[in-house]
Amino acid sequence: MKEKFLFGFNFEKYTCFYEKIGIRTYKYFVPTYGDFWIQLYQKIFNKKINLVSTRKKAVEFATITLIAEAIHYLGLVFLLILNIIVFVQGKIIWTLVIFLMNLFINVFAIFLNRYNRIRLIKIFKIQEYELDLNNLNDNDDVKK
Repeated sequence: MKEKFLFGFNFEKYTCFYEKIGIRTYKYFVPTYGDFWIQLYQKIFNKKINLVSTRKKAVEFATITLIAEAIHYLGLVFLLILNIIVFVQGKIIWTLVIFLMNLFINVFAIFLNRYNRIRLIKIFKIQEYELDLNNLNDNDDVKK
C-alpha cells in the first residue's frame, strides 16, 4: 500500500486521469509553483526558473510533494469536520462554500502533488528509498 501511495495507484500511472479532470489548468494558476506565476516572475525579473533541472532537484521536489500532500490531507480532514458542523447547524450556503473551498484548496492540491510526483518518478526513474524526508536540504544552491 505504501508503494501505491508514493508511486501511484493503477489509475494514476499515466497521469491521464488527472489531465481529464483539468489538473493542468489548476496547475497553471496555483500560487505555489504555478506556471502562470513562474512565467510572470521570469518576465518581470528576466530570470529563468527551472525547478527540476537535475535529477537531485527532481528527487527533492518529489519529496516535497509528499510533505505538501500530507499537509493538504490534514486540511481536507479539518474542513470536512467543519463542513459537517456547519451542515448540522443548518447553514446550507456555508456548507456549500466550505465544500467548494475544500475542493479547490485541498482536493485539487492533493491531485496536483500526486500528478507532479508521478511524472517526476517516471521521467527520472526515482526509487522509493530516494524519497527521504531527512535528506532535504534547503540551502543546496547557497554558496558558503
